[in-house]
Amino acid sequence: MASIQNFLDEGGAKVGRPVIAKNSEAFAKADPLTIDSSGWLVHAGIGDRIVGWSLEDITASATNQTVAMYCPCYAEARDVEVVMTADQAAVQADVGGYADIATATSGAYVVDLVSIASGQLFVTQIDPYNTGTTTQIVVKVAENQADAYAQAAP
Repeated sequence: MASIQNFLDEGGAKVGRPVIAKNSEAFAKADPLTIDSSGWLVHAGIGDRIVGWSLEDITASATNQTVAMYCPCYAEARDVEVVMTADQAAVQADVGGYADIATATSGAYVVDLVSIASGQLFVTQIDPYNTGTTTQIVVKVAENQADAYAQAAP
């Protein structure tokens, strides 16, 4: 299944504070991002809290942390909606429910609507372009990484 990920509307998104990208990290537009335990910006994995969404396609250099120190542009997670691919046919009952990242590949994320362990995402709509597709959903971050203080990591 080909995956889709793009912004439903990025017009009002606030650009996040500069964070240096981890060496050799690949970022694609609308990738969910997190700040790892060493303080580097990386694309979010399964169970990670999300700080924002990538606004650009770029791969950090192999020496980015010490030489280039490039900080990719990203939209803060709050209230930004992204169209993503679900791992199964979505139904109206999925709207208002939680979901997790199932496949964490830059540019090709897939959302898990079944085995929800951490509730990374909140589903706000299915079939956003009214094409009859059953696997395109609109999500936003359920709990921003910045708001997750004092909670156990998933």
